[in-house]
Amino acid sequence: MSELQKGSKASSLNKISQSVAVHASNPFADKSLPDGRKLYLREHGISSITIGASQTGSLVFEIPYISTKINGAMIVGCKMGDTVNFKVLDTSDGDITGVPMYPLNQFGYNVNMTNDTYYKRYAYDADLSQGMHICIEYTNNGNSEITVAANLELHEVKDL
Repeated sequence: MSELQKGSKASSLNKISQSVAVHASNPFADKSLPDGRKLYLREHGISSITIGASQTGSLVFEIPYISTKINGAMIVGCKMGDTVNFKVLDTSDGDITGVPMYPLNQFGYNVNMTNDTYYKRYAYDADLSQGMHICIEYTNNGNSEITVAANLELHEVKDL
C-alpha cells in the first residue's frame, strides 16, 4: 500500500470515528423507568412441595433484591379443580408491621388451576422490597397427593 493510500485510509477512518455517536448502555438492562432506574429480569423457581389429598401447602419465596417488581407467576404440576391464593407477606422479622410474615396484600383469591401448568402475566407490576415474601397457598381439592412447584417473574430495580 502506498503512503498516499495509507494516509487516505487513516483520514477516512478518522472521519468515521468522529461522526459516529457512541452511546454507552448496560447490555443486561431490560427496560429503563421514567426516573432513570433500570429493570433487570430475574426469574426465580420455587422448589416443589408435595401436598396431601384435601390439604393446603405453601410455596414461599423471599425477595432477595433491595427493590423488585413482580409481574408474572407460573404453577407447575397443578391439577384442574385445585385452587391457589397468592399473597405478599411481611419480612421474617416483621419489618413493616411488627409481626413476622404477616399478610400485607393478597393478589389472587381461590384462583382455579388448570391441568399441568398455570401461567399468569399481570397487566401491571407490583413493587416489593428485600425480605418480603411471596406465598403461593395451594389447596389440593383432589383425593390423592400432588407435587407442585412455581416460577416467579421478577424485575430487580437498580439505580444506574
